[in-house]
Order: sequence, then C-alpha cells, then structure tokens
Amino acid sequence: MRKWTLLLFAALIAVPACEKPETKKEEPAKEKKAEDEKAKEADDEKAEAEADAVPEKGSVVANPDGGQWVKSPTYGVEFLIPDEWTVKIEDDGISATDSDESTTVVLVGSKSQGMIQDALNNVKRKVEFKDAKLQDTKDAIVNGLPAQNVRGTAVVVNQVPVPPEPGAKVDPKAAPKTEAMDQEIQFIAYNVQVGKGGVTMMIFSQAEMYEAKRDTIEGIAKTLKRLK
Repeated sequence: MRKWTLLLFAALIAVPACEKPETKKEEPAKEKKAEDEKAKEADDEKAEAEADAVPEKGSVVANPDGGQWVKSPTYGVEFLIPDEWTVKIEDDGISATDSDESTTVVLVGSKSQGMIQDALNNVKRKVEFKDAKLQDTKDAIVNGLPAQNVRGTAVVVNQVPVPPEPGAKVDPKAAPKTEAMDQEIQFIAYNVQVGKGGVTMMIFSQAEMYEAKRDTIEGIAKTLKRLK
C-alpha cells in the first residue's frame, strides 16, 4: 500500500501544473481599429483618384497684366474679363457679370456648329430671354477657331423677389414669391467650333448701357480662345 502511495505521489509531481493561456499581445479591439484605419486610407486614396479623373468644371486665374482668365476644361476654351467681374461656374455653363450688373457673359456647350439660332437657344439654359431679333449674322474666325457671329436685341426675363404685404405672415420654409420683370438688351454672340463640339459665348448688356460698354464687350469677345 505504501508503494502505491509513493508512485501516485511521484506521478502527481511529474504532471505539470495547468498553465494559464497566454494573453494575446494585440487585443481584438486594437486589431479592428487598425483594420478600420487601413480601410479608411484606402477609401480616401480611391476618392482622390476619382476626383482627379473627373474634369474640372472651370476656374478663374489672375492675369499678370490685369484681368481674370476664365478657364473651362469642359468646353476647352478660356476668355479674359476685367478684375472686378464676378464669375459663377455651374454644371450647365459659366457666367460672369460686371460690378454694376449691367453686362453679362454666358458660356455654354452647344451641339450645333453652325446654326446660331439653335446655339442661342442653348443659352436659355442659363438666361431666360425672349423676342430675340438677329441683326447681323456672319462667319468669323476667333483666334483661329471657326465661328459664326451674330448681333441682335432681345428681352431678358428677370425674376425679382416680391416683398410681403405689411402685416402678412411669412412662412420661412416657403419659397419666396417672385415676379417677372423684362429688361431690353443688346447682345453679341459667337458659336465657336472646338474639336468635335461647339461652344456658344453670348455677351449682353442693358440696351441703354450697351454703347457705354461696347469697348469692354468687344474686348472680351476677342479674347475667346482654345484652352492651353
């Protein structure tokens, strides 16, 4: 009996004690955080690559000799305007307006490469006008670009806000009320062929201001050229 007791005791000594499982150096939460950060970096790089692949709608660059170059990669052209003009670049075209808001340049893409009337209709995506009367239409070359030039008159329809009646309740969520106000204009327009597409530039001014602005209008029209 004593012999079996000694053997059992020896066996117990020989068996190693149960070891606690090793604690992993990296906890699951830290591993997940690292994976999330890596995924975010990959998404950011993808977004930057996609942004670089999308053509820029347009930009405005200061001209060392004065004025601002309005550049349109979408239409492949650029033109020069005075420093004090304000430029608006949108999906459906580019517009620029002088400081007194009497003169505006509108640039839009055109599927037409020779029909100036169709080209002017494209401008209506940016400016609402009616009663257009073409006075002089002719072929032209603008800085090496084949073009059709037209001058004329029209009526621009401006939507002006209507002030609420005294004492009336105003719903801040409701769209402001407007009414149409007609403004007679004179304009010059070019439908220019750039590659396989067409571009229409229309420069117009209030009828009573056109003569005073003529040099500026003619000067802007002469700067339209292919984007470098």
